[in-house]
Amino acid sequence: MKKRWLVLNFFVALAIIVTSVLIVRVGNVYDIHTRYYPENRAYDNVSVTFDHENILALKGIYLNDTGEMIVSVKSVGRGYVDVKTRIDKNNTTVSSHFYVANLGTIFEKKFDGLNFTGYKVVMWELLIILVAIEIIMLWSFLECKKQSDFSDKRIAYGGILLFNLGLTGLSIFKVIRKEILTFSAFEFLLQESVLDLLFGLIPVMLLLSLSVVVGNIVIIRKNGYHRNNGLGIVLGILWSLVTFVVTALNSLYTDFGITSTLIEDLVTIIIYLIAYLECMILATCLCNFVERYSNKNKVWYTFPNTFLKRFKNVLVHQLPRHIAILIPIALFFIGS
Repeated sequence: MKKRWLVLNFFVALAIIVTSVLIVRVGNVYDIHTRYYPENRAYDNVSVTFDHENILALKGIYLNDTGEMIVSVKSVGRGYVDVKTRIDKNNTTVSSHFYVANLGTIFEKKFDGLNFTGYKVVMWELLIILVAIEIIMLWSFLECKKQSDFSDKRIAYGGILLFNLGLTGLSIFKVIRKEILTFSAFEFLLQESVLDLLFGLIPVMLLLSLSVVVGNIVIIRKNGYHRNNGLGIVLGILWSLVTFVVTALNSLYTDFGITSTLIEDLVTIIIYLIAYLECMILATCLCNFVERYSNKNKVWYTFPNTFLKRFKNVLVHQLPRHIAILIPIALFFIGS
């Protein structure tokens, strides 16, 4: 294993350890945002009740810089607990649901997902890790280019480079532009970034699909029908429909009222997988184009066939690299 990969693995492991220690240290205290802004900054009529007194306890009540009333709680036990905050004379109640883990970290179970103290540290840690992966992939890709290496390994580096660039760039852009209030909101932002990447690739994928179809038709007309050429035409047509099918899947559990977490996780993984494959297709296309057309005698319509063969080799022979990228993504969304 090259030194750069050892450095990356060490960096990722160190980041996870440091973040975990930090969350354990600060995670036993949690601030409940009531979205209540009392007049004259008075909150004498507030009452906080716990359905289990031996799990959470009231630490304090205060107003933040915007004038919102914050209820701060701390963990004293382990398990599930509901907290009700009555915030005015009309008995307006804010209900919150919590789970306190074995190490005392408090997790709030909100309607849109999960949140905990220190989630912004985890958010920026993940973004920094993605940036580090991008640097390593770019380094590896340029090294292959310097050695005039047009192997499947270079194409795999290029595909991961494109996918990670789109995911990381769009995510950082969105994080800077809007405030992320929960960890689940950050998860949704990542999914949104991949969807944006997927939609941005639609014109490119349609053009590539069209070139595969047209190229195989030209080959059939010149050399007669062959099973591989017919398959190439079918694959070109099918792939042009894939992105639109994914768009339909993405709206399935909202437009039809399906709220299953399993379906949502599966759709998210499918979206990531399709975007990843499209980036790998684009990298295969670009590298194969540069390699073949460095020879001026190559004719244009033979490109689709060699491109499809190369893409198959990249998927099969570089499978460990693909698994190393895709499995953590799947576990991240299923686990959270």
